[in-house]
Amino acid sequence: MEPRRTDAGLLYADGTWRPATVLGWYRLGVARRQPVTNQWVFWLVRLRLGDGEEAWFEYDSLNLRPVKASSRSASGK
Repeated sequence: MEPRRTDAGLLYADGTWRPATVLGWYRLGVARRQPVTNQWVFWLVRLRLGDGEEAWFEYDSLNLRPVKASSRSASGK
């Protein structure tokens, strides 16, 4: 599925938010429970990270957020 928004922030394990680009979405046929957070996962998201690496990740709204256009322009990007 094509993303509506492509600019996102990704929460890393060290607690910092870093930029990422959303390349696509995939809805799982059967949801699964993530063993670490105990949350249900319904979607996978394909991201391009800041270093250019591309990979699929389980979507969790706690760890991925959209970047508003105004915040990007304020940072000079």
